[in-house]
Amino acid sequence: MAALDVLACPSHAEAFPNVIGEAMAAGVPSVATDVGDCNYIVGDTGRIVPVGDMPGFAGEVVVLLSLSQAERTSLGKNARARVASHFEIGSVVRKYEDAYGLLRGN
Repeated sequence: MAALDVLACPSHAEAFPNVIGEAMAAGVPSVATDVGDCNYIVGDTGRIVPVGDMPGFAGEVVVLLSLSQAERTSLGKNARARVASHFEIGSVVRKYEDAYGLLRGN
């Protein structure tokens, strides 16, 4: 993943695409279609495109590839920070524990 300049995820259907999180953890910005949790995962650290808009998707890939190396590196650092803060296993476990606590009435 770290060898990529940009991750492209042009899916028509996804739930929680691990590949995006893996790329972000490696400091790689992503372009993804607006399916499943892609928009939430990527946030402002990449680009989200409507499903089926392949010209728009290609255009956003070009936009990210056209950034200077410093700009792309900065975006990748933000992506890494986002995935670490939102999807680190300990925080995910706590969110599940909180949700299950609510279901049990605790």
